[in-house]
Amino acid sequence: MPHSKREYRIILLSIIGVYVALMAVFTFFDYQITDSLFHLGTGFGRVFEAIGPMFMPWFMIYATVGLIMQLKFQRKVSRVFAYIGLGFSYLYATFMGVMTHQHSYAPWMFVPSIVLYVLFTVFVAFLNQRFKKASKETRKNHIAILFVMFIVAAMSLMGVDIVKCIFGRVRYINLTDPSDFKYWFYINKFDFNSSFPSGHAARAMTTVCFSLIPLYFGKKKLAVAIEVLGIAFAITVSISRMVEGMHYPTDIVTGLVMTYLAFFISGYHFLAKKDEPDCQALL
Repeated sequence: MPHSKREYRIILLSIIGVYVALMAVFTFFDYQITDSLFHLGTGFGRVFEAIGPMFMPWFMIYATVGLIMQLKFQRKVSRVFAYIGLGFSYLYATFMGVMTHQHSYAPWMFVPSIVLYVLFTVFVAFLNQRFKKASKETRKNHIAILFVMFIVAAMSLMGVDIVKCIFGRVRYINLTDPSDFKYWFYINKFDFNSSFPSGHAARAMTTVCFSLIPLYFGKKKLAVAIEVLGIAFAITVSISRMVEGMHYPTDIVTGLVMTYLAFFISGYHFLAKKDEPDCQALL
């Protein structure tokens, strides 16, 4: 994460500039690129369709359970609304995770998925109980990491889904004729299962959150390496979505950038000038 405002602004403007440039190019070659990559039913497409969004629910569970246990509210009304919002986020992420597994594997997969999410919830609750006994500074920085994970997961899940419903773009695979193709900026009918932006790309990009884990142990170089791997994974998932005919390049780029900007901006504001949590305090 950049530590100065100048570095932050330069990188932020660079990300936005690259996004605008890519959208300017891909807008005119959306159909052609997806059409050339389309090859339905490949192992590559099926595997990454299954694993692409699978990490997002874990980050949301980790963040929501942690925030529920760590945050203190002076007003009862604030506490009630916060718990309702966090609880809804937890349930929505878990539901989407279960449905993804059911769709990608077999109907019976939702049972072990729920069991795993429940066990992980218990583990996160236990971990946060230990953090309550840590120093004030360690606990404060842990909460900052929780906020970053929550914002990233929420953007990849709810933020992307809201935009999907607004634009309602028809997927390549659902086109009955090439003449039915519409550019991304057209507002079509309200459709939750639309093409723009790519939910898989956005949720795959949440793997950059893995780079926050080494910060607990002061491993900043490892954090950067994991962030790069997370981006590479997200790009691989994105290519698989075009191979399956589910998305166009502009869908992919927008999904990736929405999640990464959430990570970059929240990471700077919550973590840039903080010391990492000391996990030795939990031992």
